[in-house]
Amino acid sequence: MKKLLLLACTLFALTSVSPAHAADEEVEAQPRRPRQMRKKQPVQLVEEEYADEGDEEVVRPKRVRANRKKQPVQIVEEEDEMEEAPAPRPRARPRYRDEQYANAYEGAYVSGRTSRWQGGFELLGPALAYSFNGSYLFGDHLAVNAGLSAFSVSGGNNSASVFLLPLSVSGLFGGPDSHFEVIGGVTPVFGSSKLSNDEGGLDRAAGTSLFGFAGLGYRYWPSNGGFHFRATLYLMAGGGQVFPWPGFQFGYAF
Repeated sequence: MKKLLLLACTLFALTSVSPAHAADEEVEAQPRRPRQMRKKQPVQLVEEEYADEGDEEVVRPKRVRANRKKQPVQIVEEEDEMEEAPAPRPRARPRYRDEQYANAYEGAYVSGRTSRWQGGFELLGPALAYSFNGSYLFGDHLAVNAGLSAFSVSGGNNSASVFLLPLSVSGLFGGPDSHFEVIGGVTPVFGSSKLSNDEGGLDRAAGTSLFGFAGLGYRYWPSNGGFHFRATLYLMAGGGQVFPWPGFQFGYAF
């Protein structure tokens, strides 16, 4: 009987202790698993965050590169468009500014010139000694010239005065500034005199004469105005005589 009681007590003790021990093991096991998971989760999260940051760093330069690649494509397209639309050609600049005298004479320049008037002083020339003269240009090749010269001589009761008016027409070839000139015209001469006679009085006399001339030479007449120059070799004819005579003119064109 004693053996049976001991056996029964032993079994009871075993049955009462094993569930508690099992419960303790379950209690100890349950918190350990979440602790292990909690420890692993931050590690995984940190790794994922680093991975995300790394991915972002890798992606960002790729986006920038993609944008950079698109920019030259746009530039190429713009250049293609510019090539398709050719730029207008610049218009040829005329040699002269106004065109009112264009084609006025055969061989005239395509457009006119601004300088039409000229004035100056001629040494020698068709007035023999000197003359003040001026010119006007019609078109680009035809000019008319007019001058004035005067002489006066006096001594005692005697005096004499002479006026010369050289009139001519010039043909100008070449240009637009330098010209070969062919000129021809006439010079009317008006004279008057007062001479004392033997009786103590004065004899008055007046008269006119005319002689012609022709010449060849060089004439510089700038198209837009400025310094003017002419050098001419004339052939004078008058009073039954024919003789060569030079002329040099200086002036200003406007």
